[in-house]
Order: sequence, then C-alpha cells, then structure tokens
Amino acid sequence: MKIFGINFNCSPSQKKPITIAVCDFKKSQNLSVLKVEPIYGLKEFDAFLKQKDPWFAGVNFPLGQPNIFVKK
Repeated sequence: MKIFGINFNCSPSQKKPITIAVCDFKKSQNLSVLKVEPIYGLKEFDAFLKQKDPWFAGVNFPLGQPNIFVKK
C-alpha cells in the first residue's frame, strides 16, 4: 500500500513547496521511503489527492496561533 507523509505549508510556492514523502508499506518489509517530492501549487496538490490506487496519508498542517495568544 502507498503511504504518504505530507508537510503542507500555508501558502505553497517555489520557495516553500508542499513536501511529500512517498512510501511503500509491505507487512514483510515494513515501511520504505521511496522518494520525496515537492508540489508547488494547490492545483498540483488537488491532482495528487485524486490518485486511484489505495493510499493513506499523514499530514502536517500549519495550525498557527493568533498573535494575541503568542504574545502572552
């Protein structure tokens, strides 16, 4: 099965792409990282999400705090 580790930036761009670790899981061999791919925009990310094969992903979203909470 395909497993993806996704580091999602708040505004993907050439400088800060969405980074995807493409992995393969097999019971006999555990988890293997095959490659790391950058995705530079939301249209590319949307196409990535529409893959037909079965897959599972762990996603790191940027959940920032408002300044009022950070300053206290």
